[in-house]
Amino acid sequence: MGDGEQGRRHAGFAARLAAPVLAALARVALPPVPALAVPVDLVDLRRRAARTLGGLPLGIRAGLVASLLLFDLLAVPRFGRRFRRLGPERAERWARAWLGSRSRLVRQVAKLWFVVAKPLHVARPEVQRAIGHPPDRLAGVRPVREVRLDPDRHAHGLGSGFAAGGRLSCEVVVVGSGAGGAVAAAELARRGLDVVVVERGRWFPPEELGRDPMRVTTEAYADGGATFALGRPAILVPYGHTVGGTTTINSGTCFRLPERVRERWRDLGLPVDDGELDALYAEVERRISVRPTPAEHIGGSSRVVARGAGRLGLHLRPLLRNIDGCGGSAVCAFGCPRNAKQSANLTWIPDALAAGARLRSGVRVRRVLRRTRTPLSSRAPAAR
Repeated sequence: MGDGEQGRRHAGFAARLAAPVLAALARVALPPVPALAVPVDLVDLRRRAARTLGGLPLGIRAGLVASLLLFDLLAVPRFGRRFRRLGPERAERWARAWLGSRSRLVRQVAKLWFVVAKPLHVARPEVQRAIGHPPDRLAGVRPVREVRLDPDRHAHGLGSGFAAGGRLSCEVVVVGSGAGGAVAAAELARRGLDVVVVERGRWFPPEELGRDPMRVTTEAYADGGATFALGRPAILVPYGHTVGGTTTINSGTCFRLPERVRERWRDLGLPVDDGELDALYAEVERRISVRPTPAEHIGGSSRVVARGAGRLGLHLRPLLRNIDGCGGSAVCAFGCPRNAKQSANLTWIPDALAAGARLRSGVRVRRVLRRTRTPLSSRAPAAR
């Protein structure tokens, strides 16, 4: 129900109900500094809330709004008025009561409110200008390289090649075009197999990335960015809904499998060949340009951590990231407007298409039908 006119109407109605409470939460959540003292614009926040809520699954959307209204109303017995009408001190006390609840579920729901409320206000152009981060600062940014998908190998939606009933024949279907799917598709296509990559999200050109965080979160993140892992604490999981998967909208940090995990696998009886694994890592790292973060792009907070680590005698080094031509735009989580982050949409997916694979984006897989064919191991790799 998140799609189409009915979904938009439902999201608009939900936003009208939730906006006053979200506005009050935004006021509580932001530190009392002049840069963030821009008044909350309820009309603008409601519009942004409709877009954000429209990207959430119906169940999460309804639960979120219902919990906000309950939170708002339950302030009456304690303070004599709704949360949205409380003064700053009482509003903060009521919010902290929920964030510090003995119930883990209540704490997690309250945290989700703030995850939604703060960006709705901070994303306003007036607030961004006040904190020195104007929304038009990337207006003149151009990609350091042009990467476009082969239109003969890529179709969006149920395009050519689909039989009646939404079926597409191939030797190998790869569901998802992120870090795992893109590499698998490229390697299988190089072996001469007929590969189809099916991706639920769409291709985002660089001009649509980085500049509008709310829009990117709504359109390029699965479930509007509301995917989270339960635990202590619950954490949001950046789950991409794009060609390139999560690699399009993550920070670009690249780690190899830690030795302790390899040892655990060996304890479980899994055959782990360090030499073979490291060779494969090296091949991937070459393709996506993994390198240490340049010193000029390490921010002030990291320099503070470095000073503390030095005094404690701890070893510190820059993160390894898949970048080539990084300009320090600091919008990695909303896609790179420079095409500098060497995500799967710019590397392994074009490689797969060049090797003969086909890509269908904007398609959700319901069922894969299998037939026994020639074993994959009998296929010879294509020349590179």
